[in-house]
Amino acid sequence: MFKEMERRQQKLLRRFDISMVDRRLRSWRERALALFEDAWSKASLQGILPNEEKAVEMYVAGLLTILQAEGVVVPESSPVAGAALDASTREEKA
Repeated sequence: MFKEMERRQQKLLRRFDISMVDRRLRSWRERALALFEDAWSKASLQGILPNEEKAVEMYVAGLLTILQAEGVVVPESSPVAGAALDASTREEKA
């Protein structure tokens, strides 16, 4: 799962032309991880255990949220903001 998170993160950063040595990246990753852990915790409390793909989507959604908050232009077609995190946990419950 974590290898896939890393792969998708690298793909996303390339898409937005963000260097892997960008000094802001460490902070962004830490904040995205915090969002992911919070979403995972909330899902667990609801009795939802997201599968591996949903977990990766939750992390990517968190990273997109952070990038957008930091001024990176995120296309409307991308799963953005807290709604993306909430939707991925709600979808598992349905």
